[in-house]
Amino acid sequence: MNVDNTLPPDDAALAAEYAMGLLQGAERMGFERRLLTNPTLLGEVRAWQEHLVKMTGEISARPPMGAKRRLERRLFGTTRRELRVWRGLGVGGLALATVLAVALFFQPEVAPTSYHSAEIAAADNSLRVLALYDGTALRMARTHGQAANDRSLEVWLIDANGVPHSLGVLPETDTATHQVPEALRPHMAGATLAISDEPAGGSTTGQPTGAVLATGMVTSL
Repeated sequence: MNVDNTLPPDDAALAAEYAMGLLQGAERMGFERRLLTNPTLLGEVRAWQEHLVKMTGEISARPPMGAKRRLERRLFGTTRRELRVWRGLGVGGLALATVLAVALFFQPEVAPTSYHSAEIAAADNSLRVLALYDGTALRMARTHGQAANDRSLEVWLIDANGVPHSLGVLPETDTATHQVPEALRPHMAGATLAISDEPAGGSTTGQPTGAVLATGMVTSL
């Protein structure tokens, strides 16, 4: 699947591999760094995720013999990389696509000693934001959901004492970077991140005023 004909075939194949969880280690990290600055590539990943999720609900019977080979030719051609995508689909299972989304990595001038990440998700998966914390900044990719009309989505850090601290409002774009105030940085590891429904522009009280739509634990990578 190549939703944008300007995307090189190798990148289209990489997007499929990423969506199915086949990229590992340095290859995965390098691809995720590219997602931060390449909207076309990000769109290809999201298209694959949506496509695979639909497939999980459609497959209810064993496919006929030869179907895999025909689909290989139709969807991927015969390159080694593309064949690996299809084989991974059979080995890993289509359900992988329902739990994988766009993670964020970046290339700093000086690499931090560690990363922390969080998946901030609603119970029904109607809202999902992937976050990466590098020690100073929180970089986020929203893969599902959006703010209601005339409302904003605000991100909160819930410290060990249960006190919420605003980290800013999510923009309408899919990705965002928020600098974490220095006073809050020691509280990030192991904290809970939450997203609440707020008036346009965010809470005016310094505390969540609307429903908490999604939460996620910050864990070390």
